[in-house]
Amino acid sequence: MNGFRLTPMALLSKREGHVDSFEWSPCGRWLAESRRKRGIRLWSFDGTTPVAGPLVPVPGLGEGASSWGSLRWSPDGRGLSISAGQHVRVFDVDADGGLKERWAASCAPATRERTAWRPDGTALAMTSGDGVVLLDASSGERTFEFSFRLRKNELTCVLEWAPDNQRLAVGTSTGMFGVNVSTNAICLDVGARMVMGARWWSDDVVLFTIDDRLYAWNPRRQEGAGQAKLPEHAKSLTLSADRTLAAVMLHGRLIVLRTPTPTYGPEPATLQVVADVPLNDVKKPVGVWAEFHPSEPRLAVHTGSASAIQIYAWDPASLA
Repeated sequence: MNGFRLTPMALLSKREGHVDSFEWSPCGRWLAESRRKRGIRLWSFDGTTPVAGPLVPVPGLGEGASSWGSLRWSPDGRGLSISAGQHVRVFDVDADGGLKERWAASCAPATRERTAWRPDGTALAMTSGDGVVLLDASSGERTFEFSFRLRKNELTCVLEWAPDNQRLAVGTSTGMFGVNVSTNAICLDVGARMVMGARWWSDDVVLFTIDDRLYAWNPRRQEGAGQAKLPEHAKSLTLSADRTLAAVMLHGRLIVLRTPTPTYGPEPATLQVVADVPLNDVKKPVGVWAEFHPSEPRLAVHTGSASAIQIYAWDPASLA
């Protein structure tokens, strides 16, 4: 583990406003980014040097804080969704990276909307001011709604599908709950402090952050399966495609952890820190996002400058 190193590979930088969100395409060819009050851009990774595509304007982008962290690729890589103002918009992506709006659906105003594509690609889940809704991937029509009311000043921070296409984890500033869309019932309830990051570690285990802790929880067994103590409060959480690495963003720092097999009993698995990377020397670091490449040993990180994305690489042999 001591040989694990993150090496800077490329810096994606444009002086066109802050980066509010970004995500790798499922094939790994593109990195999509949204720029506050500006639009969406695709970076191409066909060659050795990343190439920036044109900035495509998006109506309503940057109104309030709704676009923060909401840019998501569809599982087939042909669609790109983002919440912008009082609408969530889906764009078709062609083979050359061209974007064309497929549909726009209105949503109840909220401090932060979150979107998440169903793993089978048939629907887009969205949180808004009045609950969780599913939108048909082709038309944008509502096909499901689970109502809940956020408390005053409460934020929706996370929305993630389980691999079974049926369960949604919703993290808020006061805890986390899960919704089973086939039964319209609560399937997970973690009453705690702010949950800034959550990902499904396995089909039955959700990995999430609470303050300066990282927990793994099996809602069916009602039992913990892993944990880690972080140096400070977490801002976000992401997992590698093979679920063997987790990246947690802190205040101006990036922590990478090795995720072992979930372990039950009196001593849950401990997630081991393998890298601790300062983002930069700015006085007020604002970077909050990190995303693993779907197939290559690369990690895209939101830098402290807010207007750039740093791409890191590592040697897979260092984790052997």
